[in-house]
Amino acid sequence: MKKILSILLTLCMILSTAVTLGVTTFASEPAATVTADTFANATSGSTITLMNKEDWKLFAAALAGGNTLAGVNIKIGADVTFNENMDAMALTENSATTGLFTWTPYAFNGTLDGLKTAASGDQPAEYYTISGLYLNGGLFAHTYGNISNINFENCYSQGVNYTTILAQHLRGATIENVHMTNCHVVGVPNTGGYSMAGGFTAMPFAGTAKGCSFNGKVESGTGVTSDYNGGIVGQAISAGFTVENCVNYGTIIGKLNAGGLVGHGNAGSLTVRNSENRGAISGSTTGGIVGYSQISLTVTNTKNMGEVTGTGNSGGLVGYLKNAAATFTACDNENTVASTGTDAGGFIGRTDNTANTVKFDTCKNTAAVSGRWVGGFIGENYYSVNMDNCMNSGTITATSWAGGLFGRVVPNCTVTVDNSVNLGSINATNAGGIFGYSHTAASSITLTSCLNVSDKANVGALNGGTVTENGCVALTPAAVAEMSAAEMMSTLWSAGFDFDEKWHMTAEGAIPAALFDGEKAKPDTNKEIVYKGYQLGLAETEEAGNIRFISGMNNIEGYKAVGFELIITDAEGTHAGDENGNPLVVNDTVVYTSLRANGVADAITAANLQCEFLSAVTITGLSANAVVELTATLTDMNDNVVRGTTVMIVIENGAVVAQYAI
Repeated sequence: MKKILSILLTLCMILSTAVTLGVTTFASEPAATVTADTFANATSGSTITLMNKEDWKLFAAALAGGNTLAGVNIKIGADVTFNENMDAMALTENSATTGLFTWTPYAFNGTLDGLKTAASGDQPAEYYTISGLYLNGGLFAHTYGNISNINFENCYSQGVNYTTILAQHLRGATIENVHMTNCHVVGVPNTGGYSMAGGFTAMPFAGTAKGCSFNGKVESGTGVTSDYNGGIVGQAISAGFTVENCVNYGTIIGKLNAGGLVGHGNAGSLTVRNSENRGAISGSTTGGIVGYSQISLTVTNTKNMGEVTGTGNSGGLVGYLKNAAATFTACDNENTVASTGTDAGGFIGRTDNTANTVKFDTCKNTAAVSGRWVGGFIGENYYSVNMDNCMNSGTITATSWAGGLFGRVVPNCTVTVDNSVNLGSINATNAGGIFGYSHTAASSITLTSCLNVSDKANVGALNGGTVTENGCVALTPAAVAEMSAAEMMSTLWSAGFDFDEKWHMTAEGAIPAALFDGEKAKPDTNKEIVYKGYQLGLAETEEAGNIRFISGMNNIEGYKAVGFELIITDAEGTHAGDENGNPLVVNDTVVYTSLRANGVADAITAANLQCEFLSAVTITGLSANAVVELTATLTDMNDNVVRGTTVMIVIENGAVVAQYAI
């Protein structure tokens, strides 16, 4: 009997927490843990924790009533699902919302934080998850407060003019460590057919997106004729906006402009660093990072890995660059770029305004580019250009002018190209290995220390004016196939290539490799390593039996020490020196007394940051046949090895027959 009473009591308790609709019974939402007064009485600096959907509804009601909760810290204390089993990717602008909980954006000037567990040791931080949100344009209309540490899943947003998941307008705030999965943003046009949409913010006036990722789709709905769509930002119109350590995995589609991270840079300045696009980008003006930029643009250590297609102005990083300067440092394009119209570039589809300058430093395109006017870096160029230490190895295909670096260059530009390489084949009737078409009237084009490996001349056609070539080497692929690494290095050294800080040769073949390959600053801001000119130089022969190591490693900053090991194998056997600078004797001859910085065995200190290592170390007394290997190891201030390089010299019959930097 007691057991029966216990069962009945349990059933009563279950029924008391249920809501009856017709003949079907559903469990109700947990009771709110806050009240309307909690929000009404909140003051700047206070904290409110949201534990369930009912708490979020009271939060929404407070915002709708005009309370921006300025300075209030809103903490997420639990995972919350607003609409069960909602497939955001299946929804469109015309989808029925019957039965769905919908959210309308209002101004919010507090902070929103979803940190669940802070990072500890090797364990990453964990964030609470918000899922199944159906948004009428975004979570907030605008915010001055930071939003951080949240996962959004299966969320859908559509709105007129400004559409996003988070903030329609960001006003100086930071979005940090926010990640979106299976989220869908659809821009609905205003009466003029205009729309802008972004995964995190539609039109920020200033602010930062940091450590964020987007996976899903951003697109425009029916009736949109002019749009700016981006995986992170729709249109940046600010005194300064920064995208840092962010990745877009989503598909970005624009009727007009689409970018993997930013659809349009319209005013102020835009900085992008340590970021990637991995999603497919399509539209009219399309870029892997920025669709259309007409503001001061700085892009550093950023790459595009997503396919970029468009009907014109397609670029691996930027589709269309206009009216403002831009700088690209340590950036890559690694996926195909194609335009069915004009202007396609591995980096920029088109630049437009001769009063401005674009700079490329240590950048490379490794993917195929195709269209009408096509270049490994710029399809059609109206800017002045400074290019240093850059490389194209992608195949260039064009129906009109094509170039390994530039497709078409128009008048009134000053273009300088230094220490740069084209290794890509060029499929076009009108083409050049460096420039396809150079209209140089009233312009100055200078090519210094360049290499063009293709079956095309350096310049396809010259329409007036002159192009100055200072050591610009043109070689066919067949010729290169017959060359040794030593022969190629000798050729490029004579042409003025910088083998101290920019290029090195490998034992695998005669194609030079850039020092920046694999050596760029990592996105991990807790341990950012910046490499500045680290290379162990090759050698030259002073006289038979002697080798002199030259150039060495220059301008190393923030490192502790360099250890060296020298191994010589010759007729007398194998001889090894140690990293402490102990003398090495070969054939009764002292080879060296120290391989430390300029003979100093102490660790590098703040007072000695501009050291030159091995500026002139001569090895004497070698046999007629010998192999010399010198290995240098660079460590950071925490004794972590950050780079090791070996120089190998092969001597036969008293002469150097091969020399490699491995």
